Amino acid sequence: MNSCGKCIETNLTAGEKEWFSVYEKGQNIIFKSNLNHLDTIVVTEKLRQHNNSDCNYYGIGPMQPEIMFITLTSKICHNEPYCTGEIFISKDEVDKIFVPGFSLFGLYSTSENSLPKETWVMLTTTKKNIHTYIFLKMV
Repeated sequence: MNSCGKCIETNLTAGEKEWFSVYEKGQNIIFKSNLNHLDTIVVTEKLRQHNNSDCNYYGIGPMQPEIMFITLTSKICHNEPYCTGEIFISKDEVDKIFVPGFSLFGLYSTSENSLPKETWVMLTTTKKNIHTYIFLKMV
């Protein structure tokens, strides 16, 4: 179904979707908190698609954003509302750079206000340098 009007399909750049390939469905991730508590998180879903694929121009709008979404679930639920989280990105504009946001264990971050600060970190499990982002709380 296609309503009258021209829809615009956005596509994430290679840099914007680079993080997505790192995670595999069923993968276990060990999370260590600032209090040295450990938790095992499982990648339970990976989704990549375009929203508004039917081009419902008047009901939803002209944008057909490419989205990527990963659902993470804690193996041991410590606090019921926070047992499942997400890493996500949605390209809602054509000529703007987007970075992933996340919602996990009651923490929430998006790039709506500004891009996060880029940095390099050393993974202690692999002794390899990886490029990552630090999300700073906006006040």
